[in-house]
Amino acid sequence: MITKKRGIYVLLALVIIFISGCKGQDTDTISGSFVGGDNGLELGFINDEPPSRVLDNNAEQFFVTISMKNKGEFTIEPGKAIVTLSGISKDQFQLDSLSKKNENQLPGVVKERTSSLEGGQDEVSFNAKFKQDLNQDFMPTITANVCYAYGSRALSNVCLRRDVVRREQEGECVVDEDKKAENSGSPIHVVTLKERKAGPNEIKIIFDLQNVGSGKPFSRTAFSSGICGEDPTKEDFVNVEVRPISNVNVRCDKFAGTGSGVVRLNSEGKATVSCDVSTSALQDSAFEEPLNINLDYMYKERISKQVTVENSF
Repeated sequence: MITKKRGIYVLLALVIIFISGCKGQDTDTISGSFVGGDNGLELGFINDEPPSRVLDNNAEQFFVTISMKNKGEFTIEPGKAIVTLSGISKDQFQLDSLSKKNENQLPGVVKERTSSLEGGQDEVSFNAKFKQDLNQDFMPTITANVCYAYGSRALSNVCLRRDVVRREQEGECVVDEDKKAENSGSPIHVVTLKERKAGPNEIKIIFDLQNVGSGKPFSRTAFSSGICGEDPTKEDFVNVEVRPISNVNVRCDKFAGTGSGVVRLNSEGKATVSCDVSTSALQDSAFEEPLNINLDYMYKERISKQVTVENSF
């Protein structure tokens, strides 16, 4: 009886080992280093700041306070988020300035073993008081425009070997196939990535970027004046860097033969980048290697609230 039970336990153990081994052979799986998500900053007005109703004729001081919570994985340093109010007169509301910057660092979300640490939070506040004596109620809409320096980090595994065009041997990684891309929590993602043979000692990597957030990307040099406004000449521009681990030569068609440069997203918020990678200096046997794609940009979002300025008397 004991021998029979032992046999059953051994059989169960072998089944578990077999199942675990099958899972470990999933070549489409990338080590989960990111929390993921489509967000950068989550914006909101603090309760009653601004209030729904305020008095005219210097009768009531109030605050406009914008809460910024980092829901993505890129850290925003002090002074790298700009809040600019629009829709109201600076003079009529007696504002010192229409623009302010974050004073504190906003760390990104951090992944732990089985959970994640929340990102940082900060507030920007404006002190206001309506100056004029009105004949009737006035209902302006206060808009907070928020521009912040952000980044996306994408990771994929590519297959490398010196002789690209030879047949794959059994058990080797495959060069000519679509690859999985993993993205950090951010509003711009690498949504597809393909690896193709481009010659005896060359592969081609083609990937698509897409704005998956609710705002708009701008060049990292936009809003240097400290005002989060409109800048059509720098709208939809994203800095891109393609970084393999091995010391290989990366030449991208949009970047004048280098591995980094700037692309502009189209009207649908998308762009395609194609790069050639020389494999002539690599080993003969095939191996998988992480490919890092870094995206950097300014990102603009806005929130609005209508306020009634009451005729006090």
